[in-house]
Amino acid sequence: MKRRSQAFPNRGGGDRGAVTAEFALILPSVVMMAVLLLCLVRGATASMGCQDAASAAARQVVALESSIRSGGGYAPGADPEAVAGKTAHAIAGEGATVSTHVDAGRIEVTVQCPVLPDSFGFLPVNVHGSAVGIAS
Repeated sequence: MKRRSQAFPNRGGGDRGAVTAEFALILPSVVMMAVLLLCLVRGATASMGCQDAASAAARQVVALESSIRSGGGYAPGADPEAVAGKTAHAIAGEGATVSTHVDAGRIEVTVQCPVLPDSFGFLPVNVHGSAVGIAS
């Protein structure tokens, strides 16, 4: 019977530490991809929240305008811009900027939301969401 060292003559030779070197080269790439993925998810989440805020604000302004057209009149504090701003800020946060344009029953609400900057500068500083509603 041969001794173990004779059965595997290359064991412990020039390949020692190769896995460590390969891991050291691959690990930064994996970490960079994970960070990039997290940044993209954060940007997409902020964009969806901004769009949701614009949609909800447009729905509230449409409801207000429909109430006014049906003879309900303005309620105290029922300014369309104030209603849109309050609704959008409740959903997107206080840092959101809201603009409302009402023209002959067509309501357009645009919301601009800040995104926390990432360390690589991949994400935009602001994302936009807009919605249009028709008051009946």
